[in-house]
Amino acid sequence: MEKLKLKNILIVITYTVILFMVLNHFTAVTSTLGTWFGIIVPFVYGFGIAYVLNIPFQFFKDRVFGAWDEKDGKLGKWVKPLALVSTYISVLIAIFLIAWFIIPQLVSSVNLLVKNIPLYLASLEPFVYNLVDYLNLGNLFGGQTSNTWTNLLQQGAAMLSNLLQGVINYVLGLTGGIYNWLIGLTVSIYLLSGKDSMLNQLKKVMRAFLPTRKFHNIMEVSSRTNYIFNHFIKGSLKDSIVVGILCFIGMSIFGIPYALLVSVIQGITNIIPIFGPFIGAIPSTFIILMVDPVKALIFVIFILVLQQIDGNIIQPRIVGNSIGLPGIWVLFAIVVFSGLFGIIGLIIGVPTAAVVYAIFREYVNKRLKDKENSKEGIE
Repeated sequence: MEKLKLKNILIVITYTVILFMVLNHFTAVTSTLGTWFGIIVPFVYGFGIAYVLNIPFQFFKDRVFGAWDEKDGKLGKWVKPLALVSTYISVLIAIFLIAWFIIPQLVSSVNLLVKNIPLYLASLEPFVYNLVDYLNLGNLFGGQTSNTWTNLLQQGAAMLSNLLQGVINYVLGLTGGIYNWLIGLTVSIYLLSGKDSMLNQLKKVMRAFLPTRKFHNIMEVSSRTNYIFNHFIKGSLKDSIVVGILCFIGMSIFGIPYALLVSVIQGITNIIPIFGPFIGAIPSTFIILMVDPVKALIFVIFILVLQQIDGNIIQPRIVGNSIGLPGIWVLFAIVVFSGLFGIIGLIIGVPTAAVVYAIFREYVNKRLKDKENSKEGIE
């Protein structure tokens, strides 16, 4: 007992000294961590690419070429290389199709939008004046309707300009970091091709240096984390594609302008839980509002209906209950992780919180069960 107490005291002292040193040299520590992170960024990209591409890789490996492994042992050795090549070829074809068909139309839509902004604003102005007169809101603005409208136009134009500038800067940032993406792509190929051997080596190392109980706990947590993230990514991507397609079809039927541009925005932002549809709908509504206010109102109603259909019918069937996180904690995870990690936090916050929630819930239940058993033993 004395040895155990001394050990705990030494551990507390050590952690205290380390914490003091870190806080005392916080700037130097963060600078060093930033330098290290800059070095490992390509490997982070590679891991992310490999993790996402592992979904189609497993499809090709198990369902497309899996029969070869069962029928002929000689062909079995070609299953993984063929699955790997098929995965990257499929991704390259998808990127090519997007670049060939969708991007030119998106660029054309954005150029047309920027070119016609003054015309749209001018056509929108009479509609606003008529609406103010019809609702008798002149007294509300104290006779300053003209100045208020001018201010709104200036603020709206500034917001749209900042939004477009932000998109351009982000694209340029991606172009500037193309070296990291190329290295990450190379790393992802090595990770996918050798993941089985690397996982086995990692398990051997953990078995050698960790107690058996901790090893099994880590493996269980890793398995659950992989399951939740895997299902969340697959479900979110499928759901976003379905929502984007339905949005394009609906907007085309109602004759709403910029159907392709808005549908792409809605599909991409739909990946973000809860806030995603609203994040995409606000700029989309503003864009349509400048062209046709009536169509903008139809679009808002259509999006509200589409999101109800998605939330109650489509998403439960595609994503299911694999996350297992109550709504309030989903909201908490989004707010906290987005504040810490930005856009990436919006995407990974929910599955990360789901893993922590599941582990903590099991730990609490185990503690309660142990307490109940100890009470029964005393009685």
